[in-house]
Amino acid sequence: MNIIFYFTGTGNSLKAAREIAAVLGDTKLAAIPDHFGVDLFDYERIGFIYPIYFGGIPLIVKDFVKSLKIPKSVYLFAVATYGGGEWNGLKQINALLTPMGQGLDYGTVLQMGSNYILRYSRSENVDSVNAVAAKKLSKIAVSIRDRESRPCGKLNPLMSLPSWIFRCGVRKTVLKYHVSDDCTSCGLCAKICSVRNIKIKDGKPKFGDHCEQCLACLQWCPQKAINYRDKTKQRERYHHPDISVKDLMRKEELR
Repeated sequence: MNIIFYFTGTGNSLKAAREIAAVLGDTKLAAIPDHFGVDLFDYERIGFIYPIYFGGIPLIVKDFVKSLKIPKSVYLFAVATYGGGEWNGLKQINALLTPMGQGLDYGTVLQMGSNYILRYSRSENVDSVNAVAAKKLSKIAVSIRDRESRPCGKLNPLMSLPSWIFRCGVRKTVLKYHVSDDCTSCGLCAKICSVRNIKIKDGKPKFGDHCEQCLACLQWCPQKAINYRDKTKQRERYHHPDISVKDLMRKEELR
């Protein structure tokens, strides 16, 4: 059996995980926030699929990898999705895995629909970008199935600076969120928050102090009622067209 751990906000990384799992067969999909410290000694292949944030890995992915004990005989792979730059998005996770006795056997990046709504709206070419990604995914999945080797190189500390700065401020992002009167108290934001950082109080979402800035709450809100300062209200939202909101509410698993 194989297992793929994924972290997603808009569905890009979940889409990639599903496609690879379908080619591998006998593969379990596991949401990273729900599987810290899981036993990995029954798997032949272990994969990590996640978005690149400011050229690096999300905080929760870093903490998750550090919680694991990796068998030395297993085939390790990672696919990092991105909308802008890839930078150290693979090398950081490889640097975490190497001290455990084994780095990545296969690592690659995959450009998908750009979705960092705090800085820009949905790009006009998102559909064509995702179409290209779908073709690349098929080849990536076959390479992983065939246990191909694809080293990701050594970490460049200087290029890690932007992601380090991002990490320092990510938890404070919620201090700049606000909820407008358009909110209908549907509670969707709380249901899809992967780290359970949102609670509904008096009919409105309240944000905790461990936001991962995946932005699922902004992207999926049907009323666009959750916004960042005054920057995002007029920006078009994004989520992968092949992923539904229900997919983010439950643990994904293929047997």
